[in-house]
Amino acid sequence: EVKTGLWFISGWQSLLCPQWSLNKGFLTWAWPLARKRTVRFAGGPVFCPFIHSRDFQSMKITDKKVALIHYTLKNAGGEVLDSSEGHDPMAYLHGEGNIIAGLESALEGKAAGDKLEVSVEAAEAYGEYDESLVQPIPRAQFGEHDVEVGMQFHADTAIGPRIVTITAIEGDEVVIDANHQLAGEDLNFAVEVVEVRDATEEELDHGHVHGAGDHEH
Repeated sequence: EVKTGLWFISGWQSLLCPQWSLNKGFLTWAWPLARKRTVRFAGGPVFCPFIHSRDFQSMKITDKKVALIHYTLKNAGGEVLDSSEGHDPMAYLHGEGNIIAGLESALEGKAAGDKLEVSVEAAEAYGEYDESLVQPIPRAQFGEHDVEVGMQFHADTAIGPRIVTITAIEGDEVVIDANHQLAGEDLNFAVEVVEVRDATEEELDHGHVHGAGDHEH
């Protein structure tokens, strides 16, 4: 069924209307750069359906919307650091800080089908590298646990819970780094918006998406 307003194709309005054709009782129309849609046509005047067309009124990414995106993340040198290729799209709740600020800002106002390249400076990604977050602690604090360079663990720090990495072991001291692994790096994203929907009340209450592809951080 075609849902339309009372808008006939004429004058400047035709610039907003799709290309259309009628063939053997079926009406086909397509917006520029969008997929074609075909429905059975029962007759009557030909008019522009832009008022109620889903292609024209796609839901936009704004606060309290859930967006599902495919992405590929590269560093400044072009090395692929992460990708959703071969997996479900990542879902996040817009406006809740579920993803880095620079990427979230770039996705504002986008809709399903949009593709974009986004460059995010370190300050809007995982922050600049902070030397004060690198410090030695006594080896004895780990008790009987084995420690190795590269090991990671959760720790409560002065700036809140962090994933901490052991970067060196020097005698009776272990050097830990509470910076994010990508701190200080400019990042490049290739993103495709797959879907945009309203968040559920439960998702709004919890501040993140529930279900497949959910992303809380």
